[in-house]
Amino acid sequence: MEEIPNSRYIRLREPKTESGKRTVPLLPEALDILKGWRKKWLEEKMSLGPDWPETDLVFPSEVHTPTYPRNFLRVFQSICEEAKIDGFTIHGLRHSFASFSLASGENQKVVQELLGHASISLTLGTYSKVSPGLKEQATRKLQDFLGGHHGE
Repeated sequence: MEEIPNSRYIRLREPKTESGKRTVPLLPEALDILKGWRKKWLEEKMSLGPDWPETDLVFPSEVHTPTYPRNFLRVFQSICEEAKIDGFTIHGLRHSFASFSLASGENQKVVQELLGHASISLTLGTYSKVSPGLKEQATRKLQDFLGGHHGE
């Protein structure tokens, strides 16, 4: 990946690990939104012609350069405020996705790959917490498997 010219403070680099290079599946609704965005992006690119910077960024700034993280954070926070969601962070989105996926029984390896972690131990050590009642549920499952009784 090459650096974008005229981006003094933002450097685009390859992911740190091979597992960071991945395809992330999207819901059809998200694809529809991205296709609409891409159409708008291409129309704007065509209207600017040779004045369009030599980049292919999906979400550039208003001047078609990389979006500074602080500006992205402002937009994210305004969306949260509009939705009346307090105290949520961008990292919180990732954490929620991972935690809810694991808690709902999603395959641990699938969650690891979606997050781009190099090892399953990182995924499980960071995101898997034992919810109240799960230990008891696991014990009951084992008891059922072994043909036991539930305190009858």
